[in-house]
Amino acid sequence: MKFRKKPVVIEAVQITAATFNAPHPNPEYVPGVRYDPIHMCAYIDTDEGVMRGNLGDWIITGIKGEHYPCKPDIFEATYESLEAAESAGPAKLTYRGCEHCAHMSESIDSPDCNGCFGTSYHPHFQPR
Repeated sequence: MKFRKKPVVIEAVQITAATFNAPHPNPEYVPGVRYDPIHMCAYIDTDEGVMRGNLGDWIITGIKGEHYPCKPDIFEATYESLEAAESAGPAKLTYRGCEHCAHMSESIDSPDCNGCFGTSYHPHFQPR
């Protein structure tokens, strides 16, 4: 079986040099995380034990309030900023390259859509 993550909103703070150089109290500090300014890393208590977050890593606060580190490439592939997602607005669904669909308006949200091809199952459906 395959599964997809449910869309949930998380909080995250990236560990940067500013994490250790900012005046104290640092508003980016995550409560309960131990910061090591000498090694420029953070120690995070997780259910799996103490994990280390390094420069560039993200500290994520999960849906139950738990904290865990995440490598930047995984974070970028998995999450997008809520502000960016909200400013992009709803996704537009369009049809391209199909003569049969040419009679339809650009968006399936249009009143011109008769519904016969207004699904992602249509072979020429492409998200914009």
